[in-house]
Amino acid sequence: MALYKLNESSDILFESMDFILENTDDSRLNSNYRLKEKLEENLLEVEDKIKHYEAELRNTINSKPRSWLERKLVEFKVKLRKFELKHKLTKSNKSKSILQKIVSILTRIVKFINDKLLKFTRYITDKFGKSDESDRASERVHRINMIRLNRARIKGYEGLRDSYKKDIRDTDDMIKRRIDFLKNDKK
Repeated sequence: MALYKLNESSDILFESMDFILENTDDSRLNSNYRLKEKLEENLLEVEDKIKHYEAELRNTINSKPRSWLERKLVEFKVKLRKFELKHKLTKSNKSKSILQKIVSILTRIVKFINDKLLKFTRYITDKFGKSDESDRASERVHRINMIRLNRARIKGYEGLRDSYKKDIRDTDDMIKRRIDFLKNDKK
């Protein structure tokens, strides 16, 4: 029991030493802490930009021109998915009640019909679309260019994120070395 209390008190002692060392008037240590804070803020900004450009990339990929019926079928498919999640319908029919099993089967049937209608609508739109080939080609080229641009932006910001993480690790190492130096210097 005494060994446990000794171990516990030594942990408190080390924590208090760390607190004292963190709050010293050492300008080099304080500048390292400020540098680390700035790097962490920049890292958060870069991660936000990555999320933003990933969302733009998804929107660009999904922005293929669609007909009115196709948009409505896609919206219905999303609502069906939300309905399944809300009512926790399973494909294995391990639901609790008979009513839930019936709803699950009916939902799967409606989903199957919706998927087939969506495929048929896309086929008709692609085959008999009103726009001519040059309009479709220019839209396709624009979409491809936007996809490439967003991917390049994401790749650049991911490299920047990795460099910020490396800089934060290096700054942590500098802080630890400085704390160790100050500990040894005070002895």
